Amino acid sequence: MDEFEDFLQATELDDLRFSGFFHTWSNKKSNDNCISKKLDRVLVNDAWLGKYTNLESIFLPPSISNHSPSLVKLGLQGRRKNCPFKFFNFLMEREDFLPLVKSCWQEQVHGTMQFKLCSKLRILKKALKSLNKNQVSDVTVKLNEAQ
Repeated sequence: MDEFEDFLQATELDDLRFSGFFHTWSNKKSNDNCISKKLDRVLVNDAWLGKYTNLESIFLPPSISNHSPSLVKLGLQGRRKNCPFKFFNFLMEREDFLPLVKSCWQEQVHGTMQFKLCSKLRILKKALKSLNKNQVSDVTVKLNEAQ
């Protein structure tokens, strides 16, 4: 096993996160004679992890073979990396800013105080992103249209 670990380090390969069946091999015996192990893995390098941000392996139920097949989801729909939230101070000068914050803060959320706080901040973040995207962004385009 040490040789395999050395190989993984030398090639800079890592286990891909997975879901589904944990034990990927079985001797297909029943009751006390059944042996199952996690033998199969999906290995990826940093280039793959950088290209496919939602990369995941799903181990499916075994059928003909005594190994579980692995389905690799590339996550192509989510290739664009999430941008960190940025708050622009000039949004506070808009007339609709405080009413927007107030309406988000008055949303009914059930749970602990910490959960309520996080949920309301998430609601506000979504609203502010929408405000920025729909009302404020593309300033260059709007400036060119005005000229």
